[in-house]
Amino acid sequence: MLSSQINVKSRGYGSASMGDKLVQYEIRPETVGQYTGLKDKNGKEIYEGDTCQCFCFDDKYFQNEVVYQNGAFGYCMKYQGFIAFAENHNFKWENGKSERIEVIGNIHDKKEIATCETEAN
Repeated sequence: MLSSQINVKSRGYGSASMGDKLVQYEIRPETVGQYTGLKDKNGKEIYEGDTCQCFCFDDKYFQNEVVYQNGAFGYCMKYQGFIAFAENHNFKWENGKSERIEVIGNIHDKKEIATCETEAN
C-alpha cells in the first residue's frame, strides 16, 4: 500500500513508500492536483482538475472541471463563471460528501468541459 504522502521533486520525479521499500518514478507535475477535502457520492476524493458530473433537479446534470479560484474550490459554468462549492447549496454537503456529485475523470482524460478564464499573473 502506498504511503499517504508522495514527494514530488522539481525535476518531475517522485517517491513513495510501499511497506519497507521506497519506489521512485517519473511524474508529470502538471498532472498533480490539490485535494479539495471533499468526496463524491461514491466516497471518492475530489481533486483540482477532476471532471465531475453534477446532478441538478429533475435528473439533469452538467459536467465541469474542479478548479481553485478566489481562495476556494469550485467549478465553472459557461455563462456564469466560477461558482464555489460552498456557494452551491444544491449539492447538500454532509460531512464533506455530496450525493449530487460524481468524479468521472480528470482534465488529462477529457477536455470537452467548461473551463474558467484565469486572471493574468
